[in-house]
Amino acid sequence: MENPKFNFQPTVLISSNEDIRYRGSSGGIITQIIQYLFDMNKINTCLGFRFEGVELFKPYLLYKYDDYIQSGSIYHHINIYNFLKENIKNIQPPLFLTCLPCQIGPIRRLLLKHNIDAVMIALVCSSQLEKEATYYFLEKNNIDIKEVEEFRYRGNGWPSGIQCVARDKEYFFHNNNSKWIDIFHSQIFNLKKCFACKDTFGLEADISVADPWLKRYIENDSIGASIVLPHSKKGGAVIQAIIKDGRVKLIELLNSDEVVLSQKVTLVRKHLFKKYRIGESLIIKMIRTSYYKKMYYRISTLHRKIFFKIIAIAKRFQREK
Repeated sequence: MENPKFNFQPTVLISSNEDIRYRGSSGGIITQIIQYLFDMNKINTCLGFRFEGVELFKPYLLYKYDDYIQSGSIYHHINIYNFLKENIKNIQPPLFLTCLPCQIGPIRRLLLKHNIDAVMIALVCSSQLEKEATYYFLEKNNIDIKEVEEFRYRGNGWPSGIQCVARDKEYFFHNNNSKWIDIFHSQIFNLKKCFACKDTFGLEADISVADPWLKRYIENDSIGASIVLPHSKKGGAVIQAIIKDGRVKLIELLNSDEVVLSQKVTLVRKHLFKKYRIGESLIIKMIRTSYYKKMYYRISTLHRKIFFKIIAIAKRFQREK
């Protein structure tokens, strides 16, 4: 199981701006970093994301903070590498971007090739989904994606859930009691590469940001906070600067064991998936068929229980070995 030792002090931070904190997926930290870097003229370009109907979220480049959209977490694959490659001439360095851990290495090499300095943040990642997962969920709730005007996967509280506006009607599906969370953990719509993931924390990034899935936050926080992990001197300097500037508040210092504990469910699952090559197993091939997907929504809760039972058996088998 992944058990990294972090070179810089892990912290839990929240935005000092209550609106930014509330609208963020987990504390508004990334928004505050972007605001600070633009205000201090430390970046000239930022990679943002905006909802564009049927295509869901698409990347765009912005050159001032006023054009930034606080979109929150995005749970479908976006080929950021290709977007940056196609728009390389439109990047005015330094660049700020967020992406998943598996995207950091290729993107950094692309930017180095073009002599583009960048501040790169990795989103500590459980797994990523195909767009089909979102289409499937909306369809099962009788929401036509063509009629969706606004959409968020998270934000407006923590851990929150899917929010959308369609046909002038507002919908909210809380992560703790909606079918979306069953879909997210079903493994039916995961990207295939997620079954072989080796880097949950994005150690090649300048900074990583994670949800604080620790008991004291799960039980007491309904607004949002982030575990923040600097990995480079550049990243460490940014975090120190935004704390000193007052844009974020330091809640507490964490040690490496607490950081790992906060992501334990993900780390154990990924370890077992790699060890037993679950991604190549017959059960994964079976549940990803179109026939199974048609019947899945009716049995989603049962499916999740069975799948976690399989993981529990694998864990017991590993201990006995």
